[in-house]
Amino acid sequence: MTSLESIGTNKQPSSSVVARRRPSSPVVAVVGVGAMGLPMALRLHRQGMSVRAVDLDPARVQQCQEAGLTAGSDLALLAGAEVVLVMVTTGPQLLSLLTAPVVTDGALSGSVLVVGSTVGPEAVRSAAVLAERYGIGLVDCPVTGGVTGATAGTLTLLAAGAPATVESLASTLTALGDIRVVGTRPGDGQSLKLVNQMLAGIHLAAAGEAFAFAERLGLDLETVREVLPTGAAASWMLVDRGPRMILPATRRPTETLLSVFVKDSGLVADAAAAVGAHAPLTEAARTAWREAAELGLGDGDDSGVVEVFRHG
Repeated sequence: MTSLESIGTNKQPSSSVVARRRPSSPVVAVVGVGAMGLPMALRLHRQGMSVRAVDLDPARVQQCQEAGLTAGSDLALLAGAEVVLVMVTTGPQLLSLLTAPVVTDGALSGSVLVVGSTVGPEAVRSAAVLAERYGIGLVDCPVTGGVTGATAGTLTLLAAGAPATVESLASTLTALGDIRVVGTRPGDGQSLKLVNQMLAGIHLAAAGEAFAFAERLGLDLETVREVLPTGAAASWMLVDRGPRMILPATRRPTETLLSVFVKDSGLVADAAAAVGAHAPLTEAARTAWREAAELGLGDGDDSGVVEVFRHG
């Protein structure tokens, strides 16, 4: 594992960290400007980079244009970008990008593709083969930290790729957060992100179950939300999603789609099965996410998983 300078700590981290640098001004294209991709694109723009945004949703394109970004639905916008940050939802979408004319015609030769989405190790390994064929570098770099982290530039970026390629991205990606070098092989970043999503999916479902339990006990949920994070039951998900969980469903804002955890819990369960891992808690959480989707909550906020336990 590459040894690089640690950021803001006197402790030696368990993974390498790329030193934070003052961003330069490369041309950065962002493919997929949804809940995470949009604040990431806007942050890169505010840091002085030339950002091009590509999305099929006209409303998202308009939002980017109003913020001063070059934006559209045509992948031809990617031509000439030095860095292409991919924030699509699925593996097939990633692979579709790598068969687009802008790639196969050589317009991205010499660029670096940064896979920030959670799409699973196999999809990224397949993408790396295609990228190499067309002279494109690839860094497997899923992110964690939620919409809050994407907006504030405090994401953790789980980077895996050739050390020189990862290092070349430091001036760009440190605008988004801390780059943790977790391996040199495409798929290493995705694998660690699946471990992250295993815990996140369980923690979030558990928080929903706990709030529903507290409600049945007749407790004041605002008091529960304030007290639990101060003790041993605290978790990042409890702190971040708790305020939305205790709201009535009709007043709950949508920040991160519940359907993302439906997808990710499936990726985690499939990966666990493939390596023979015993993961009963993952399966229990996956059942909750599936039930939430069956209740029609997939397009709402992921804190809505609490409704499974309120009405189960």
